[in-house]
This record gives sequence, C-alpha cells and structure tokens, in this order.
Amino acid sequence: DWVIDMLDQLKTDLVCVGNHEFDYGAEHLSKLVAHSKAVWMGANIIDTSTQRLLANIHQRRVDEHVLPCGEVVRVGFFGVCTQATPHLSWPDIGGVRVKFESAVASAREQVKVLREEEACDVVVAL
Repeated sequence: DWVIDMLDQLKTDLVCVGNHEFDYGAEHLSKLVAHSKAVWMGANIIDTSTQRLLANIHQRRVDEHVLPCGEVVRVGFFGVCTQATPHLSWPDIGGVRVKFESAVASAREQVKVLREEEACDVVVAL
C-alpha cells in the first residue's frame, strides 16, 4: 500500500489508526501494518474473536529521552480510534470483526497506566 510506503520513507515512528484505515476491512489493515516500520496505535480496537487488540495494533509505547542536562524523561504515547468508525468506514469486510470500545474510557485507562505503572513524565495522545 502506498500509504505504508510513504510513512516508512518519512521515517514515521508512530501512527494512530483512524476510521479510514478500515476502508478495506480490519483484516486488510492488520496485514498492511504488519509490514510497516511505524508502530500503529489503537488502544480501543478489539478483535471480537479473541477479545484482544487487533493484530499488529498497539495500546501504548514508552520512550526515554535524555535531556541536555542529563535528566531522563519518560514519554508515553497512546492512540484511540473513533467509535463511529463502523458508520464511517467498513471495518467488518473480510474475516476479522472488530469492536471499538469507548475512546474516552480507553484514553483514561492508557493515561492511568502510563502515569502510574510506566512512570511517564509526559503522556502524548495521538
């Protein structure tokens, strides 16, 4: 897919899954992102057959950055997809069925985990 190639050429680190990534179905999306160099985020995208995140999609990521003063800053990232996706796109084309959990509840959970368990100094929502 040309979008994956473009993002890889741009050396994109993180991508948040949006509703139009599902235009050809969740199964197609999962296969595409498996070949991407970027990490694709979507903490609220659940495969209904496994009750786990859609394959090749991640809940969160933590990076450590060293400031010029030598201090280490932990930065946490997460992304969520709109719950309106089934009305805006075609996520259920193909064999994989997905559900989109509450974006607000998922975001709250990710912030809590990143702050409390991962000890992030900064949290970025994609």
